[in-house]
Amino acid sequence: MAKADHEEMMRDAIEVASEAAERGEAPIGAVLFNPDGERIAQGWNQRRSTGNEINHAELVAFAAAAQPGKPQPEGLVLVSTLEPCVMCWGACLNLKCSSIVYGLEAPLDGGRQRVNDPDRHCDVVGEILRQECRALFVKWITDNPSAAGSDYVRQLLDATA
Repeated sequence: MAKADHEEMMRDAIEVASEAAERGEAPIGAVLFNPDGERIAQGWNQRRSTGNEINHAELVAFAAAAQPGKPQPEGLVLVSTLEPCVMCWGACLNLKCSSIVYGLEAPLDGGRQRVNDPDRHCDVVGEILRQECRALFVKWITDNPSAAGSDYVRQLLDATA
């Protein structure tokens, strides 16, 4: 896929992340596309609203795409405003995503530096609309300076300055 396609897909993820922030969640949005580039599911972080620490945007999107009795299609493209963590990266490998596209790198806990499975490969395209994705976190921390997760967001912003 071309960079222009990735940017268009990232704009969808940014829209989802903005909705998450409006709902009081961290501004992390994930959108799944099938191999033909059609949007099939989306998710945003729901850790605060559900109290479930594993409700990351990527996993919520995977759950939304799941259809009972049908396996996930291979070749999915995951687009996320933040580099997926180890848990979400592992889910991508397990579900045989062909690509992960992210906006802002997560040097503190991003998965691509720590997860390597030679039998399951996934292309990674990073820093697509990076500044726009980072701006979501800047706005969120300004609006939610003492919210749960604010320490992580401050560290993230310091590490990606």
